[in-house]
Amino acid sequence: MNNKIYFTKLATLAGTFLGSGVYNFRKHIEGVKTKRNIAYCSNPNKYEYFDVFFPDDSNSIYIKEKNRKKFYPMVVYFHGGGWASYSKILFTTLSRRLAKMGFVVFCANYSLAPKYKMNKIIEDGVCALDFARKISGSFGADKNNVVLAGDSAGAHIASEIMAQKSEKATRRNEYDYIKGLGLFYGVFDLNSVVFSGFPNIKTLVDASIEGGLKNKKELNKYSPASKDLTKFAPCFLSSGEIDFLHESQSKTFAKLLEESGVIVKTKFYKRSEKRAMHAFMTFDGLYTNVETLKAFEKFLHKDLNLTSMEI
Repeated sequence: MNNKIYFTKLATLAGTFLGSGVYNFRKHIEGVKTKRNIAYCSNPNKYEYFDVFFPDDSNSIYIKEKNRKKFYPMVVYFHGGGWASYSKILFTTLSRRLAKMGFVVFCANYSLAPKYKMNKIIEDGVCALDFARKISGSFGADKNNVVLAGDSAGAHIASEIMAQKSEKATRRNEYDYIKGLGLFYGVFDLNSVVFSGFPNIKTLVDASIEGGLKNKKELNKYSPASKDLTKFAPCFLSSGEIDFLHESQSKTFAKLLEESGVIVKTKFYKRSEKRAMHAFMTFDGLYTNVETLKAFEKFLHKDLNLTSMEI
């Protein structure tokens, strides 16, 4: 299994390299500033860092929080890659697009499988969220208006953090700073996803779970779809029918959320839309990327009413 996962990691790296020849993953977006590689935990390993993207009218990062006049809602974003590959650097352009909408974006790396397992991956996600809120004022971000977002495995991480926060809380106001979630072609049920036909998914899940695919307890533990969803914040989901994960993951999860009384907005694409293949959010300017960002922005600004705040 180790050989399979390392071959999979190599294949994704090769695909990323080829993709970078066509798409620029690090476009400059006018009006957005960047601060890179901030450690979000003590004694970090090589993964436990995030980049911050913020509107340049939020002024210098050296302005003290008490002296700021304007605060922006914040997005904490987790990258995809099957819990084993990719990094925040591929999502620089996407993060800048979100910052241009009027958000301070914390785009986080996290410890990767197979060396690290799901408990550590989710723990990193929680630490990234908590530390982002702790330093939010330094970047003009409002720690009480947070959106969790991610694509593929990152969408799984974002939704699992939401599930854990709501599950452990004794009062709603313990996590009501999470105003919404943005979930792009994610994984939400580790039991069903292995039958989806998605390339190498069994290898990826097996490498990410302590004890592998045989450990049903761990598979259930880290499946948001198996949790109480009634306490979830409003969710935006996007995926395409052409994606092997669509039917059993995004579409099914959206239905479960709606049945639990959660506000759900979707941007799903018909099978005929070939540009709705997996990972389309990484390809800036692609039709599905552009249209999904428009729909997500509407969800954030109009449905959630998240805007900058003058004080």
